[in-house]
Amino acid sequence: MLKGPLVDLGWRVGDKYQSAVRSFLDCELPDDEIPHGFFTGQFLEEVMKPLSSCSA
Repeated sequence: MLKGPLVDLGWRVGDKYQSAVRSFLDCELPDDEIPHGFFTGQFLEEVMKPLSSCSA
């Protein structure tokens, strides 16, 4: 998924969207030892905020 389809996605939808998708696909779910708030904050900063700035 990270090789072919993600590379092809860039020219279709732009760099911001491609970067947010890459961050989403690269992320790992937290295990029980890591506070879930940390994961939520990282997800917000690296995926949701960049996606919110995209426009069609």
